[in-house]
Amino acid sequence: MPAGRISPLQPKRNCAGYYGNGCGQLLPKWSHGLRTTYTTSDGIFSTSFNWRYVGSLTSADNSGDPAIGGTPDRARTTFYRIAPVNYFDLALTFAVSRDFSLRLIANNLLDKTPPILANSYDISLARSNTIPARYDALGRNLAVGATVRF
Repeated sequence: MPAGRISPLQPKRNCAGYYGNGCGQLLPKWSHGLRTTYTTSDGIFSTSFNWRYVGSLTSADNSGDPAIGGTPDRARTTFYRIAPVNYFDLALTFAVSRDFSLRLIANNLLDKTPPILANSYDISLARSNTIPARYDALGRNLAVGATVRF
């Protein structure tokens, strides 16, 4: 059910892979995160690589399902699909000493631009276009951190 609304009066809806109209926020059929980490045997260096995938989405107007607004008169011919997106993240950790370590992190390593939809105001995306929780709206994110033990 869209947005967690459960009511016996509403028709059953399958919003997986659709956005807007009767579905509201983005709900791809498939999304995942796959992480692999390597640490040297002495623990001095560690690297972690993460692959995040957000599947494609289609406007509910183009679903063919009247329960979510997919009727022939509402079908869109432009800007009705959000392409799938892959993001890659990299984290490096260096143990400088027993009590001090440094971290370098790059999320969205390839600086992949989020998908942008024209006229998103009318498709229930709360005027934020694609959702920042799913897409890296600001592009690449770099961070440096340190851990100090006393």
